Amino acid sequence: MSLLVLIRPRPGAPPPPESWPVGRAALGLVAEGIPVSFGGLVPRPGGWTPCEDAPSIVYDRFPSWSFPQEYAELTRRLQVPISNPPRIQALCRDKLATQAALEAAGISMPPVSAHPSQELLREWGGGFLKPQFGGLGRGVQYLRPGDPIASHLPGATGVLEPAILQAPIVPKQGPYTSLRALVQRENNAWICAPIVARVSHDPVSNVDRGAQALPAQDLLSPLQLQRVQEVAIGAAQALADAWTCELGVDLLIDPVSKASVSVIEINGVPKGRGAVLAQKDPARFEAAYQAALERPLRWLWERAP
Repeated sequence: MSLLVLIRPRPGAPPPPESWPVGRAALGLVAEGIPVSFGGLVPRPGGWTPCEDAPSIVYDRFPSWSFPQEYAELTRRLQVPISNPPRIQALCRDKLATQAALEAAGISMPPVSAHPSQELLREWGGGFLKPQFGGLGRGVQYLRPGDPIASHLPGATGVLEPAILQAPIVPKQGPYTSLRALVQRENNAWICAPIVARVSHDPVSNVDRGAQALPAQDLLSPLQLQRVQEVAIGAAQALADAWTCELGVDLLIDPVSKASVSVIEINGVPKGRGAVLAQKDPARFEAAYQAALERPLRWLWERAP
């Protein structure tokens, strides 16, 4: 039996696993006797060999947004646990459903409406217009009172989706900062990888839209950092089921109080942005980045049927 990392194979021979951060992480696990395969290939020093073992558990990194039909067919054939489960991924993609679930668990979030209006923009002093199921910051607009409001916006794949409006928690002027916490399971607990601050002159502070990724620990006080970690872990625990191994939690610190922390979104197939920190300062962050890549694989294998 093996642990299958579900990816979409690219044309041609794959690069050596040593050239790929998650490939290097998998090489270490294979050396420990944990049989990890990527699309049916097992990493070996300098190359890959076919996997002869059937998967007993799946770590899902397939770009299902972009290839939904292909993803549905693959997962239909897999009769083993998938992590993160498709149900959890679907919940996280629906911003209204995520908000309802988190608010029911007592997690603080900015107000959101499925019916954007000028009245709400005036009441809130502005707002973020977002595609309901979108991702990667695509289609998101920051509106001020009087700005035109679209009823639909392009989502992650460019398909138009219903627009929702989220109340803003931003300073009156830039730079604007949001936080990404990669929350992962380790043994019987949840922990945060190094938290990334996304700093931008665009109120939509998203790395995919050009925001600068910086270590949150260099910008926040120890008490702020502790509070962000507590809120992120609480949000992950509120949404997760038994097979959820990690979630990406996006957060904001209130620019006035400097203490209140709110969750703004959850990502069910997260990018922790640890790669950016590791590239900028490998002495500080490379080991933590590699540990974050290994952690879900190790946790899942320990629970494989």
